[in-house]
Amino acid sequence: MKTLFSFKTLFSFAERLAGPLLRISLGLVLLWIGSLHLQNPQSIVVLLSMSLPFLAFSTFVYVLGALEVIAGVLL
Repeated sequence: MKTLFSFKTLFSFAERLAGPLLRISLGLVLLWIGSLHLQNPQSIVVLLSMSLPFLAFSTFVYVLGALEVIAGVLL
């Protein structure tokens, strides 16, 4: 029985697309999280104060959000 795609062509197609698709999806996630940090840093500061109190200030959250947005754009 002849199939439309053989496993060899299907895997080579997936191999070609896996890298770019993973890079794009990771970039979108970093953009989303970074933009959330920049929009409302107070919710992040509250969470940080519970776990890492020495990092719980809004300037750190703004810098972290900006770095995440930059990393997302560069990916």
